[in-house]
Amino acid sequence: HEQLLGRRQNESETWVLVVDEAQSLPFDLLDEIRLLTNIETNSEKLLSLVIAGQPEIGERFNSPSFRQLKQRIALRCELRPLNVNESVAYIAGRIRAAGGVPSHIFTREAVLLIHEYSGGIPRTINVIADNALLGGLAAQQKPVGMQLVRDVCRDFDIATPRVAAARAARPATAPTGPRGARPISASQQRVL
Repeated sequence: HEQLLGRRQNESETWVLVVDEAQSLPFDLLDEIRLLTNIETNSEKLLSLVIAGQPEIGERFNSPSFRQLKQRIALRCELRPLNVNESVAYIAGRIRAAGGVPSHIFTREAVLLIHEYSGGIPRTINVIADNALLGGLAAQQKPVGMQLVRDVCRDFDIATPRVAAARAARPATAPTGPRGARPISASQQRVL
């Protein structure tokens, strides 16, 4: 506390502590972080705290042991999965930021398939797109097409959200066809 007060350059300076992947931190450490938010002068807080984490962090904050920390949260934001238009814009924006032309990098169908497999989750979009780009480089394929996206998703065992939900919903002892094959629905056929 005294070090923080002594190192301030001027009276309007506030420090910001960013804690990422907070869902993995033990309770004792999160409680110590909470105690840091008590550092203040008579007129202002000296430390702002930004806590980021996976959705489980919200569940942890709802437990009684995190009551005091939850009471100090002034703003809570949640990044929801991107819709198809947002996914397309996200991929195009990343390509432009790297100096590329989106239509020269991925086919439209490949981008739509990336969205479908990723469920709109930016981290998964990045994994699929990055690996499809590597595959396209190795295969000297430009723009990257749907088959490379399918190959990446197969290699990483990434199923479309609909297929993953169907897998989770079926009983473990459900009969399967040859080599575990199952017929796909008409809507899945349209997607593919």
